[in-house]
Formats: sequence, C-alpha cells, structure tokens
Amino acid sequence: MENRYALSVSPIKYTLKRLLEDEKFRKVVKKLRGEGWLDWHILNSVSNLAVTYRARKRFGPNYVDDREKIAVIMKRAEKSTDPPIPIETFSEEEIRMAQKISMVSTLKALNLEIRQRTPDFAGIEHFLRNRYMYWTDDIPHENPFP
Repeated sequence: MENRYALSVSPIKYTLKRLLEDEKFRKVVKKLRGEGWLDWHILNSVSNLAVTYRARKRFGPNYVDDREKIAVIMKRAEKSTDPPIPIETFSEEEIRMAQKISMVSTLKALNLEIRQRTPDFAGIEHFLRNRYMYWTDDIPHENPFP
C-alpha cells in the first residue's frame, strides 16, 4: 500500500496541485469517494492517465506494447518545468476507465490470466473485491485531496 501511494504521487506531483484547484475535478473526487473509492484508487487512476498522456506525447500512439518505455515514464518524478497535462485528460469517465485498466494490471501482477478478448470488468471487480479486498485495504495516509 505504501508503494501504491508513493508511486502514484511522484509522476503527478504538480499535476495534482493543478487538479485540486479545479472545482469539477474536486466534485469527481467527492463522488468517487462516496462510491467507495479509496484515495489510492483515485491517485493510481490519475497517475496512469498522466503516464499514458506523456507516453503518447513522447513515443507516439504505438507505445503500449513497450513496457520499458512505459516504465521510464512511470518512474520519472514530475518536474515543475514539465508541460502541463490538459485538465480534461482527467475527466470522470477517463478516471473510471483507468481504474478498470488498473484492475487488469493488478491481475497480471498477481500472475493471473484473463483469457477473454474483452475483459469482464464487473467480474474482475467482483473477484478483486472479494478475494483481494481491493476496495477495502488501505493504510493511514495524508489526505491527498483536502
């Protein structure tokens, strides 16, 4: 859990500050929290959206098959001099989709396979919720969304 927080915040340190100034984003956070999303879910989704945006800008649209390229972007701490990512990149719809993709990545990290061409996101969510406490496990942490 500590890693989830640390690894999620580093690539969005300045982006997160900008997002917290946006009323629409704050409303989305409040809504997601009301639905049971934990802070690490939201941070992870926002971080993944930022990494995806930067990877597309840097490597073009076909970067997705190159894990090394993605890792370079993920592990790099955001700098104050980095070009800002458009706020609309972090819409509620995009955050929700990023969460679904994150759940698929979680399964892969657990050495589990998805054998469907189109993942059953509801089934994956149910499995992770009940087997791995995905929606309840957390640690004490500083509120990233004051």
